[in-house]
Amino acid sequence: MGDVLMVANYEPDVGYAWNFIQQFWVALARKYPGRCHLAYPRRGTVPAVIADADITIHWQDMRARGSAAFMRQHGIEHVYLTDWTGINPLYALWRMAGVKDIVVHDHVPGDPPPARGWRSAVKTSLNALGVISPTQCLAVAEHVTRRHIDTWRMDPRRCFTVSNGIQPFTIDASLRPVVRGELGLPADAKVFLIVGRATRYKGIDLAVRCLARLPPHVRFVHVGDGPNIEEFRELARQLDVSDRMHFLGKRNDVRRIMAGCDAALHPSRGEAMSLAILEYMCAGLPPVVPSLPSVSTAVQHQVTGLVYPNLDLDAAVDALRTLADDAALRARLGSAARAKVLSSYTIEQTMRTFTESIAIPEERYCVALS
Repeated sequence: MGDVLMVANYEPDVGYAWNFIQQFWVALARKYPGRCHLAYPRRGTVPAVIADADITIHWQDMRARGSAAFMRQHGIEHVYLTDWTGINPLYALWRMAGVKDIVVHDHVPGDPPPARGWRSAVKTSLNALGVISPTQCLAVAEHVTRRHIDTWRMDPRRCFTVSNGIQPFTIDASLRPVVRGELGLPADAKVFLIVGRATRYKGIDLAVRCLARLPPHVRFVHVGDGPNIEEFRELARQLDVSDRMHFLGKRNDVRRIMAGCDAALHPSRGEAMSLAILEYMCAGLPPVVPSLPSVSTAVQHQVTGLVYPNLDLDAAVDALRTLADDAALRARLGSAARAKVLSSYTIEQTMRTFTESIAIPEERYCVALS
């Protein structure tokens, strides 16, 4: 069996969800010792978790010219990709260079419609050839697996769900007054946490508009940086909620901040399987989320959180007001949310399913189809 190549889409110190994705690379390095390579498209500081793993690091953009030559040079026969497309001409070049297996692990956000008509026929035919499509697709949630089948038109036998998971943790409730004091949050305020990049896609503008329609004792705390942060600060000023919309920027102490919060809001316009929502739930902070399947997949309405019709500002405000005003409801939903994460969304479960499902070497996949 030849070597395994894992491909990063960004420089090694980009952070965010790539800190989570690194865990899959380490799992592969443990499963295939001495045979794993990792290609970064740009130079940067390699995280300790990768530097300490049995992985050979390369600085090579696999989307650029020379990627096939790289495969030949290093004897790569198996490739693990994150968020690459279901159909890509590069896959054919790599196969000609000796690659046998191409696995795409899909974390891409969104809710695309199924392929229909001639688009469906073309995609089905291309996938059947097995030249410019992956050997296998892994998905972070069931709705993403359906996307592989219905939108990419992949053979269902090549598609597997590996649900995202997190390392369980417990919030130190004794930190509540300390955190609130540090952030300037009144003791009697009802505080909703929002974690995510400061972009329109994450719905931060909708959050600000919701806050403007909520009573003065409700406050929002946003953690994250991004290209639209100043736009959202200006919107908060225009709507006269700057004193209640706390933009903290990028932080590395989110779980500590959680101790000062009562619930969470995640108004994103699309996800794959949100780690932030799982962390809210694990912390016992019931989340308020839109009805998009890609955002609400882990949340059951009135059981582990509240779900409002997507982009419905009135409904979102009503859900937030209800949760802010009902301590018993927050406690019930928060307890159930934590229990759901502990039973269904732990990183231990994720990694076990991942290592059992991934189709390396090629012979495993052939047996699965026979």
